Amino acid sequence: RRLYFLSTKMVATMQHAAGLNPRGFRAQGSGATAEGELSQVIDGALLRRFVSLGSAAQERLARQIGTSPQQLLANLSEAEVASALL
Repeated sequence: RRLYFLSTKMVATMQHAAGLNPRGFRAQGSGATAEGELSQVIDGALLRRFVSLGSAAQERLARQIGTSPQQLLANLSEAEVASALL
C-alpha cells in the first residue's frame, strides 16, 4: 500500500520523459478497459527512481505519505525480491 501511495505522489510531482504520464503511457498497451484495473498496478520503473533521488527529496515524498525513506526503501527491496521470484 505504501508503494502505491508513493507511485501516486511521484506521478503527480516529478517530471516525466516527454511529459508523458507513466501510468497513462503503460495503460495504452495493457488492454485495460477500466480505470479500476489500472489503479491496482504499480509502476516498478517509476518506483526505482525513488532510490536515485537525493535524501531531501526522499524525505519529502516519504513525509507526504506518512512514512520514512528507510521504510520505503525496505518495501522497495521486498518488492524487488518478490518480483524476481515470479
